[in-house]
Order: sequence, then structure tokens, then C-alpha cells
Amino acid sequence: MDKAKALVKHSSWYEGEVQQTVRSLCNYYDIEPWACQPRRPEQKNRVEAGVGLAQRRIIAAMELERTPMACDLDHLNEQVKAKLEEINNAPFTATERSNSRRQMFKEEKREYLGRLPLQASCPLDIRVLVVDRGHCARISGDGHRYSTPPECTGKRVAVTITDDKVLHL
Repeated sequence: MDKAKALVKHSSWYEGEVQQTVRSLCNYYDIEPWACQPRRPEQKNRVEAGVGLAQRRIIAAMELERTPMACDLDHLNEQVKAKLEEINNAPFTATERSNSRRQMFKEEKREYLGRLPLQASCPLDIRVLVVDRGHCARISGDGHRYSTPPECTGKRVAVTITDDKVLHL
């Protein structure tokens, strides 16, 4: 993640800790979040190379070819998708490989991809609340009070809420 201060809880020179909502999303889709170290551009080279490739080979090429101006976002997306297909199907030129990006993906990398879940991830609402003297935490959105163990009285607890239930108190 690049310059994502809202997504990283604590950053350090060795490893950053991502927010709980980001971690739960990554766990749901079975991916590993990784925060780059601050002021270390060598860690971001693959992402930056992909962005540079898109700028040079898609956006700049569309400007040089004088591609007609898109009238709306859908039309622009169609133009970019067509250019991306052209790039992915073109053979490599600077290497000894004769295949294209698409062939390389199918032959070498596709097997490492897992299947996506059938349902999309449900967004989490994580709140930090203080347990009152009655051993309860009140969630302001629904007005309900949720009981907690007596040893939590006066302490701060993290509450994870989805659209239809309270998951963890």
C-alpha cells in the first residue's frame, strides 16, 4: 500500500501494522497486506513500474494516436480496455521470449490464483467503547446495550459491527 496513512495503524522501519478493517478485508479475500517502509522507493518498484507502464503504453499512446475524445466514463473505459488488450496480446520485444503477457500469465502465474468468494466482503464498523458500571456497552446506532464480563467495567473494548449483527465485543 502506497501512502495509505488511513490504512496503516502503526508504521515502522521494519513492518507496518494495517488497520483491522483492512486486515479483515484481506483475510476474506485471502491476500496478504504489506505496508512499504517510509522513504524506501526500492520497495515500491513493482507497483510504480506497473503505473509507469500504464501511463506510457496506454495513456500516452492514446494521446499520440489522437484517439477520439471519450464522451463519458464508460466510453473512456472501453478505449482503455481495448488498448490494454492490445498490449497484453502483443509479443515481448526486448526479451528473448516470443510469447505475450497474456500467454505468460496463463502458463506461469494463473495456477497461483485462488477463486474469489461467491459473496462480496461485508464492510465492518469497528468502534472503541467504554464499558459502563452496569457491565454493558451501549452502541449508539441501534440503542441496544450489550453485556460484558465484569472485569471489563471501566475499560475500553473494541466492538465489531456488520450490517446485521455485532460480531465481537
